[in-house]
Amino acid sequence: KDQKTKAIIDYANKVLDATGLQNGAADMEVFWIEEEGRPCVTDLNARWTATMWHDGLALEKALAGHDQITATVKAYLDGDAFNDIPLVPALRQHGALIFGDVFTTGILRGIPAVAVAEKLPSYFSTYNKDAVVGNVIKKFTVGQPPITILLANKD
Repeated sequence: KDQKTKAIIDYANKVLDATGLQNGAADMEVFWIEEEGRPCVTDLNARWTATMWHDGLALEKALAGHDQITATVKAYLDGDAFNDIPLVPALRQHGALIFGDVFTTGILRGIPAVAVAEKLPSYFSTYNKDAVVGNVIKKFTVGQPPITILLANKD
């Protein structure tokens, strides 16, 4: 419906065609450059996105009605089921992933952002495998962030 959204989708499909990616998952980041009035791809990988592990798949299902891993399997094993997935899914609700970085190694004394997030109507879940209050938490440099907050809301 929105012209900017249509332009982004058209552009993303052209990027996939130009790179020859026709089947399976694609992790693509496309940004709209306001000053130029056009989209720009900043990242493309022929894989599903790494941020969807843990509760991320459940968040994806809540937002779009399906998840990318199941869609990838359908693409390879069940063409009819894959074709039933809309090319542009209507989002059921808005969502966000918030990654908490750790800039200094030390004893974790608390995670106030998680306490605040848990009280929000949009709170979906939290993944804090390595963020245990009272334990040493290492400076985050690469890989799975130590604290991830997932949000979803119809408003």
